[in-house]
Amino acid sequence: METRYHRINDRIIVRLFLVLFLLAVFSTFFVVPALADEPRPYEGTTLPESRNNLNLKDAFDSNSGKPLNAVAVQGGGFDTSVTFEIIVSTVLTMALGLMGAIFLVLAIYAGYNWMMAGGNEERVEKSKQTLTNAIIGLIIVLAAYAMVRIIVAVVGGVVFKTT
Repeated sequence: METRYHRINDRIIVRLFLVLFLLAVFSTFFVVPALADEPRPYEGTTLPESRNNLNLKDAFDSNSGKPLNAVAVQGGGFDTSVTFEIIVSTVLTMALGLMGAIFLVLAIYAGYNWMMAGGNEERVEKSKQTLTNAIIGLIIVLAAYAMVRIIVAVVGGVVFKTT
């Protein structure tokens, strides 16, 4: 026999699971690559010379009178040439990733509702319909991805460029 206490408990568990899942999914957007590459020398100096000129002790000593010579890299070492193709690639990649995450959330939600239906045919049918709609949406997203790849390959552009 299902009581009010059990329904409230189920809602709390579902909300907690949803919050933790969304936190796990969206926290990956903030991962920054470790740029462990050697800095490129600036203005004709070689890398060993640049390393020898880096003297932080003199930079913080106001009585030394010596300037701080350090390695400076134009653009911070990042590729600053952003083209239209790269912008389109980034937007499409993010949109497809978001659609995949939405499919996953809908599939988990439908599966959970199906398991918790407890023999209630109406809830089972609703869960089946939700899962079917999620799968159809995933197929549409994958078809759109394939069409974009084919069109870009025919036109000759570079979309979904890997680094």
